[in-house]
Amino acid sequence: MMLVSGELHKKLRSVAVSFINVSKSRPHFLDYVDKMSVSLIDSWKAKRQVFFFKEAKELTFYLMLKNLVSIEPEDPLAAKVLGDFLTFMEGFVSLPLYIPGTAYSKAINARRRISSTLKDVIKRRENMVTGTNVRGDFLDEILANVCLNYEEKVSVLLDLLLAGYETTSGLMALVVYFLAQAPSSLQKLQDEHRAVRKRKKDGKPLNWEDYKNMEFTSHVINEALRCGNLVKFVHRKALKDVKFKAHPHFPSPPCCLPAAATSGSPAKSASSPRCFSHFARILAVGGLLLRLVVGGGMRDPATSRKVTPYGGGLRICPGAELGGKQEKKIVQSLALGVQEGFVAGY
Repeated sequence: MMLVSGELHKKLRSVAVSFINVSKSRPHFLDYVDKMSVSLIDSWKAKRQVFFFKEAKELTFYLMLKNLVSIEPEDPLAAKVLGDFLTFMEGFVSLPLYIPGTAYSKAINARRRISSTLKDVIKRRENMVTGTNVRGDFLDEILANVCLNYEEKVSVLLDLLLAGYETTSGLMALVVYFLAQAPSSLQKLQDEHRAVRKRKKDGKPLNWEDYKNMEFTSHVINEALRCGNLVKFVHRKALKDVKFKAHPHFPSPPCCLPAAATSGSPAKSASSPRCFSHFARILAVGGLLLRLVVGGGMRDPATSRKVTPYGGGLRICPGAELGGKQEKKIVQSLALGVQEGFVAGY
């Protein structure tokens, strides 16, 4: 989905968007995120040291695997796919030399194994008796779409597994890293989540509206995205000759890698562009209310347009809203389930 264009991109994207829109309204999605998050935090009690980024990667991977193909973390197949996926990620941006023993060759072979495993999962689901093969996961959506062949089905599964794994875990690590250095922000975050929980009567679970109303949590996540800039570069191809400022022309059609690492910290529009700042204010522009971060963040429309962690246009991340919802749920579990000192010492 990341590399194709035209009608094929539109077809693959529509399948992903359809499932994501349905998932947002399903309460069991957040219930499972909560269950996995609490289980993760409980497992830390027996450990003297926690490598949070590693733990976050495993959590998000198992969450994606469950929601995509209904594979539980304790299933031996989950560990097998995770091992191949980690090998694949190590060579994802390596020097593309297909020589035995290199990270790139290992990644290519790992992707083949993952594709073979996913193809087997798809075939097993297809061979199940009608009525027993419905799991409510993304694979159901794929099987219902007769326009996709096996390669396209495997491709879109792998793309979503990659997207959900790398970005969500990276954002979790950034939020914990910044909050560990800002005790007042952590306290304010905990206060917001306690207040939201207190408003729910009889222990009722939080719904979509509750998470949308977590304004301070949204500010923290958005600022972590701005400072961290999870997607460092994107793959693009020059369709025509390009001239950038005083630099020479970039003739078409070579591929280029636009780097977005500094676009979120424009020095001219922020007093401390490289510093994390959770404080926010509301700015009315053209009749619209924009929530902008003050200090190191998006405090004017020009800056907010430069900070695009979810992309834009036809290739805007289809899971941006659902990913934010999942991130808030995980942050809530961390904020309420972990003592302040423990977070600071991750």
